[in-house]
Amino acid sequence: MLTAWQSWAAGESDDLGTSLVVLPGMFGPGGRPVVKVWGVHHGAAEELERALDALTDLAGVKPAHRETTATGPYADVMHEALCGSKTVQQCHRTGTGPEAVGHRHPYTRQAYRLTGRPVTRAEAESLLRAWEPDLDAEHYLLCIALGGAANRVGRTETAYVHRDARFLTGYQIATRDPEAVARGPVELDAWADRCAEALAPLATGSYINFPDSRTPPDWEADHYGENAARLRAVKRAYDPDGFFRHGRSIGS
Repeated sequence: MLTAWQSWAAGESDDLGTSLVVLPGMFGPGGRPVVKVWGVHHGAAEELERALDALTDLAGVKPAHRETTATGPYADVMHEALCGSKTVQQCHRTGTGPEAVGHRHPYTRQAYRLTGRPVTRAEAESLLRAWEPDLDAEHYLLCIALGGAANRVGRTETAYVHRDARFLTGYQIATRDPEAVARGPVELDAWADRCAEALAPLATGSYINFPDSRTPPDWEADHYGENAARLRAVKRAYDPDGFFRHGRSIGS
């Protein structure tokens, strides 16, 4: 399914935005891992149906569930996808306001990289082995399709340098056990490290909005490439005292 989806996403029009996630058995039917594909389409409904039929043909198996919703304004579609029936005030993260009931992430460790092409079957098998299908934990493998218009802009025209990236691919694992969180579970770090090793041969760079749990020594070049020097100059001009800073802020 992973190879079929990546090949499909790479070949579809700019109207399609899509993601794939592999979820563990705790979220799947009969306690088995499950693959979920979702997205948005900025085009005619019949074109979306054609595209979904093409994905089914490539995968060679019909989905257990397939659903499309009605066309709507961007803001309404995003609210429905992320908040459902909640109000804007309710959709804020729990603890940020009196009505806020939005999801707050548990303790997590992760590994994310940008990749430049659809994976082969052997590469997909390697990525799934690293994910560990039999692991009894809240963990997932995520792929977000990139490219399209974003890849028709020059590398130095904006801060985002990764104009050859076709996918964001990554892993995340979580625990909701307060005792485990307190001790900083090394097994979660080890799992994320193994996943990072599986991604490394495919990687073309990293995206700062999806950081690894580990900070590599060359993180600035990996995130910004030849744009790093210009970004450091902007940082010095607008924030000379380094008021806005964190472990991976520009120039840190």
